[in-house]
Amino acid sequence: MLDLSAVSVSYNGCELLRQTLQSVFRVTQGLNFEYIVIDNASYDDSVAMVRAEFPHVKLIANTENIGAAGAYNQGIQHSQGRYIVFLNPDTVLKEDVLAGLVQFMEAHPRAGAASPRVLWPDGHFQLGVGGFAAGPLSFLGHYFFLDRLSGGRVPAFLIQQRLYQSGPVQMDWLGAVCMIVRRAAFEEVGLFDERFFVYAEDTEWCDRARRAGWEIYYCPQFSVYHYLGGSSKADPDEVPQSTLWLESLDLYLRLRYGLKKTIILESIAALGTMMRLGLYAGAYLLHRRPHDRGKMQQMRKYSGALWHYIRNNLRPQATPASFS
Repeated sequence: MLDLSAVSVSYNGCELLRQTLQSVFRVTQGLNFEYIVIDNASYDDSVAMVRAEFPHVKLIANTENIGAAGAYNQGIQHSQGRYIVFLNPDTVLKEDVLAGLVQFMEAHPRAGAASPRVLWPDGHFQLGVGGFAAGPLSFLGHYFFLDRLSGGRVPAFLIQQRLYQSGPVQMDWLGAVCMIVRRAAFEEVGLFDERFFVYAEDTEWCDRARRAGWEIYYCPQFSVYHYLGGSSKADPDEVPQSTLWLESLDLYLRLRYGLKKTIILESIAALGTMMRLGLYAGAYLLHRRPHDRGKMQQMRKYSGALWHYIRNNLRPQATPASFS
């Protein structure tokens, strides 16, 4: 069996995908590995580029966009490695990251998954690499800055990576920007839930794995750079998400916890984004900085989306079945 299978899901990002492929082949010396690219019906030159420049890559070219979870599952089903690493097609890897993650998993037999620290191209930390289980405290920790104010002692649903830099630490979930998973964990808990078209499929899977007894690790001793569509944010605290993430979060919360707890958690998040909206609006009025204006617009969009989901969840409807 191979040591490692690398899986990337591409959609109209030819140049960034090329950069990721080049990066992976630079850092895999000594590893018995394969690379699988799932293309979700790109209409740019992604498929032609992979075929022409990386003929040794296993390419699956879908005729329609089946979403991230469905494409990840295709990659898993076509893979042969003892470990499977999911890589966004806009990442650049540091030299030791893949070999180091494999060695870490070998040394920790109950580790079901692990992720490195994720950096902007300028070296600042990104938000969203992972976090703690959804609950009132972890939502307060993130949306009201309690994690930062407490130096990480209050858990946050989305962690501030710089608060966890002393060594490997267990989290409740990880993001699939770069996430290595033990094949045995997939065999035990199942594949990604394809109800999640994009975002939160990694959160939900890690939740299932952790509840089955697998350990989930954040490993800051290894690093990847994440270009996020090629736009490097000037502010390291910029949240790499859209309202699509909030839509997937709403689905995850309803499936996992039911409507009552979902409404409570989304209300905390909505109040937190409104507080942030006020802070950024005040800062913009005082300093007229474009960044504050951009964050103000972003918080207005997020809080509006959250109140929309709260109103929808307050309407009478059938409660989705919980995950087992």
